[in-house]
Amino acid sequence: MSLYDRIFKPRRYTLPSGAVRTGLFGTTYGGVVKDFTIKGSITLSAGNKGDNSGIGGAIGATKYGTAVSGVTSYVNISNTSTNALVHVGGVVGELYSSTAKQCLYFGSINLQNASDSIGGVVGYINNSEIGYCANLGTVKTATEGAYVGGVLGYLNNEYGKVHNCYNYGSVKNGGGKHCGAIIGWLRGGTASNLTDNYYLTGSASSAFGAGGDLPHRRGAERAKA
Repeated sequence: MSLYDRIFKPRRYTLPSGAVRTGLFGTTYGGVVKDFTIKGSITLSAGNKGDNSGIGGAIGATKYGTAVSGVTSYVNISNTSTNALVHVGGVVGELYSSTAKQCLYFGSINLQNASDSIGGVVGYINNSEIGYCANLGTVKTATEGAYVGGVLGYLNNEYGKVHNCYNYGSVKNGGGKHCGAIIGWLRGGTASNLTDNYYLTGSASSAFGAGGDLPHRRGAERAKA
């Protein structure tokens, strides 16, 4: 078993421009990724869908119980194509049955065209957990109604957990709903899994983007700072 199978701890890494399923790691299958800072930029010239989705400052997609912790990303992410991007995160693009904890994002996500799942820390989660993370960067797309969140873009089901997280940075889409300081879109959610999350007044109009699974999110939003 190599070092890269389980743990990666560089001091600094400069990320070149990339394409779909992009990050310092494209996809991780289990193991631990922790305790490093990454700086650089990703400029996308193509859209991404299906198996090619997942763009993150550190990891494009995590699967099978990958544990991500202590990762700080200053990676700026942008695109030059009219083709839509999905599942974009400042630290991780997609979390599948995985966790992200104590991660920070300080960069800028500025997308000309995005259809869903754009988040300052993580773009999309399915059966996964985000805890003790914060977005201090900016998250923006020109697309109206795009699912954009300061911490998470899209929570796929009621088993997802987002807790003890904070958003300081500006979060915007091109208008309409699905834009939230904590989560852009709640397809499903349980209040007990969405606890102790805070956001800076003015960073977005609300903690959770309008149009999500409203009955399940009651009580999940804490006071603004």
